[in-house]
Amino acid sequence: MLLLLQTDISTRAELEARMVALTESQLAMLEQMFPRHVLEFMVNPPSGPGNPAAGDMTSLASSHENVTILFTDIIGFTTMSRQVAPAQVMQYLNELFTRFDELVDLYQIHKVETAGDCFVAAGGLMTLDEDGFTVLGSTKQVLAFAKAVLRCAATVPMPHNGLPTQVRVGMHTGPVVTGLIGTKLPKFR
Repeated sequence: MLLLLQTDISTRAELEARMVALTESQLAMLEQMFPRHVLEFMVNPPSGPGNPAAGDMTSLASSHENVTILFTDIIGFTTMSRQVAPAQVMQYLNELFTRFDELVDLYQIHKVETAGDCFVAAGGLMTLDEDGFTVLGSTKQVLAFAKAVLRCAATVPMPHNGLPTQVRVGMHTGPVVTGLIGTKLPKFR
């Protein structure tokens, strides 16, 4: 007796194609969140004597001598956020900070985070080039970025009155320590 069974694998093939696309998009998202050396550690953690156990991110801590940190603050943000719907506030922040993100790429600095109406970025951290990790010329790059942020912000109208956005920008240069913080929504700082 011979039993033949035919199965349609097109559904399975579609699922696998979606999984590959999802994996690629997840990797792209992770590349936006973490520097390359952190991703490499996550994929291939060191093991053995003298090396941290898999998942121990403390070995990723690094000192950097001359990092320039930039902070922005939107003038009138608190007043504006009381006068418009929360969805408008989010739309406004998304538009403004998306433009700042584009400038981060243009000036080759590192976005640290956003918190409310504060945008934090840094220059002088490691960036991957053809030869590996190198230090960027931080202060000039961050200063040029700051000037671009001021110009860029003025092109985005405040939602409550239509006036150009004004931001305060502060900078500081000095030593910092970076590393991966936390296990729930970890952040590289």
